[in-house]
Amino acid sequence: MIFHHESTLDSNLNRWISKELKNLPTAIFPRNVPPEKFELEDTTLPCPFEKVAFEPDFWNQSDHVRKNNCYNFETNRRTDSFAQPGRAAGQMYSGISCDEVTRGAIADGSHKSDSCFQETEIPRFLMALVVAPGPDFIDYHWYRQCIDGNWEHKPGQTLARSTDNSNRVITDPSIADRGPYTQFCGYMLAPKRMKIQII
Repeated sequence: MIFHHESTLDSNLNRWISKELKNLPTAIFPRNVPPEKFELEDTTLPCPFEKVAFEPDFWNQSDHVRKNNCYNFETNRRTDSFAQPGRAAGQMYSGISCDEVTRGAIADGSHKSDSCFQETEIPRFLMALVVAPGPDFIDYHWYRQCIDGNWEHKPGQTLARSTDNSNRVITDPSIADRGPYTQFCGYMLAPKRMKIQII
């Protein structure tokens, strides 16, 4: 498993967005800080969490893009196992619903965002879960907040990206254009100890 947390994204667009989104706290990761060090977030959520840069080149490599999905991306673990919530814990979801997919993710080691992890679990990533309830299309999807304050995602076997279905930067997944994913399930935290791959 490759656990990716280096911060190299540095563009004028992201600096402008970070400046404009004053209400979204943003950690700054100096380039000379070792990868294992993270800055805590000062957030309005009850629990602290960390952010890393959006690294599409890491996720969109031809050898890996089809083997990793939104759950891999949101937990920041490129396992090449097309991870599923609860599968690594032997408690995979039994249906596609907010409750079932949340249950699977909790079995893997995540918490809802109001249940905090200690600092020994740094990095703790903030994820958002949504569901497409059908009837024509039934699926779940995850987003992760990155260092620029925006939310990025990787739909299934497709490329990781920073925009919603209307090609807009995602500043808030609860109001973004998510297409058929009309149910917003809530926020969760993915800690360091979270396991998404059967070993």
